[in-house]
Amino acid sequence: MVGLLDIAPQSETVAGATVKGLSLRALVSLIGRFPEIKDMLGGGKPNMDGLTKFAPEAVAAIIAAGTGSVDDREVEKVAADLGLEVQMDFLEAIWRLTLPGGFGPFVYILEKLGVLGGVSGKLADTNSQEPSNT
Repeated sequence: MVGLLDIAPQSETVAGATVKGLSLRALVSLIGRFPEIKDMLGGGKPNMDGLTKFAPEAVAAIIAAGTGSVDDREVEKVAADLGLEVQMDFLEAIWRLTLPGGFGPFVYILEKLGVLGGVSGKLADTNSQEPSNT
């Protein structure tokens, strides 16, 4: 029988660094620092002023968290100085590893848990349907 300690989180290598999906702890920490992330997950549309003010710091924090350094400001500084294309490579890998089933099933689960309060109508592009068990 496989136990929790036998499960190795999936990872990828980006620019020589090991990247893993974000845990709930990391996501909660990021949302605590950048509430706009929750607004975006919940279908809210942050104004461009807010987006440009929080996005660079949030991207660096997400990259740090995805490389195992949640809330580590030193690592965030390094991530902030990476080239844009490398930052996007990190974000793409983190997104893929965090939500391997896609955004729709994630939104469905959050709605079911009452976290988002029925936003699927606001998220037409996300295919917010019950995930299949296949």
